[in-house]
Amino acid sequence: VCLRMSLYGREAMAFFDKLKEADAGNGKCVDCGANSPLWASLSYGTYFCLECSGVHRNLGVHISFVRSLNMDSWSEQQQQRMTCGGNTAFRQYLRQCGMPEELQSGGGQFAGCESQAEGAIRQKYNTRSAAAYRAWLAE
Repeated sequence: VCLRMSLYGREAMAFFDKLKEADAGNGKCVDCGANSPLWASLSYGTYFCLECSGVHRNLGVHISFVRSLNMDSWSEQQQQRMTCGGNTAFRQYLRQCGMPEELQSGGGQFAGCESQAEGAIRQKYNTRSAAAYRAWLAE
C-alpha cells in the first residue's frame, strides 16, 4: 500500500479499500461484525461501525483515538499505523492472549441490548492485552 502525505475523502477511501483487500476482516466492524465500517481506532489500527464508534469515543482518547475514514484527513504516520494494524491482526493477538471469544466479538452477541454490548466492548479495551497491543502499535 502506497502512503501519501495526507489523505482525505475519496483518496482516503481508496487507501482503506486497499487495506480491506489485504485483510477482509477490515470489511466488518471489529466489535459487532456490522458490514462496511466507516470509523477506525488509530490506537489499535481497527475498523468499526457508527454505533461502536460512540462506545470507543466514550472510552477516551487515551484508550481509543477515533477517526472517520472519509471525513477526517489521514497523515502519513496515521496511514502507516493503520497499515500495521487491522482487524484480523488485532483479533489474532487477543486470541493468543487467551481473551474469551465473547469479548473478542464485542457487542455482536448482544445485538439489540446496547448496555450489554457497550459493557463487553469496554471490558475488552480495558484489558492488559488491549493495552499491550496499543503500546506495540504506537512504537
